[in-house]
Amino acid sequence: MQDSKNLMSSLISEKLAEWQIYNVNPESENYMNSAAQREAMEYITKHIISEMTPVKQYQLSIAYNMDTQEDQIKSILNEAKLAVLNHAITQNSRSGEEAMQNFNLF
Repeated sequence: MQDSKNLMSSLISEKLAEWQIYNVNPESENYMNSAAQREAMEYITKHIISEMTPVKQYQLSIAYNMDTQEDQIKSILNEAKLAVLNHAITQNSRSGEEAMQNFNLF
């Protein structure tokens, strides 16, 4: 069961990182408002579902309800909410100098 939870966590972290890359905004110092949080959760859910293979579905079904696509969406979204909220808290609580460390790619 732990492997299934680790897989879900890994998939969500990967998609959250992708979303961050495509949505870098140096003007806002990466402040993540509620609209950006919703966009991130949608991005994560859509992309994990679109890349879902039967093997991944089986592995995730050990710890999560994966019977129907609706069940998959709910399971992924519930975990994505926690990851995005944790990321938003981290991003939104940094001082200006610490937040600027995220912009090394510029």
